[in-house]
Amino acid sequence: MDWKNVGRSIPEITTRDLVVFRLPPEETEQLEHQYNRALFNMNNDGADVAIITLKKIITEHTTWGEASLLFGICLAQCGEFHRAQQSFEYALTCGLHSQALTELAQYCLAEATTAAEQARVEVEQSSEDSPLKALSTAITRQESPLVAESEHRERIHVQAPILIKAPKKPR
Repeated sequence: MDWKNVGRSIPEITTRDLVVFRLPPEETEQLEHQYNRALFNMNNDGADVAIITLKKIITEHTTWGEASLLFGICLAQCGEFHRAQQSFEYALTCGLHSQALTELAQYCLAEATTAAEQARVEVEQSSEDSPLKALSTAITRQESPLVAESEHRERIHVQAPILIKAPKKPR
């Protein structure tokens, strides 16, 4: 799935859309600017920068579904599909202002779930087939014949020597 095209389909937010939060006009303008700047960054290869801004927005406005949807798309662009999946679920739980965004969030959730599952399977297969894993398990299981069994036991009865400061002038 092309997550950049999905991000481009999200419209900019207006002051009218933020009336729900009942903020003072200055804060409303600032929130509008931050959200639209994150949207701009996401669409122009700056998804990681958008993530930072959106974390702050989501922390302050926990019930804003559009910010969670945008955050999930940014995470998906960065390849973090499991976190994106959780963000899409949260956006749907919070609710979105339009039917089109709700359908987009549902579609993104399905795609992120599929991508997260594929990534998990690929990681499992690569770890099973890895020659380094087989070599490391063989090395850790193998014990050196030169080391006696008594050297493998814990040495809890041994105490480190106490260091004493030497006098400046010997007597």
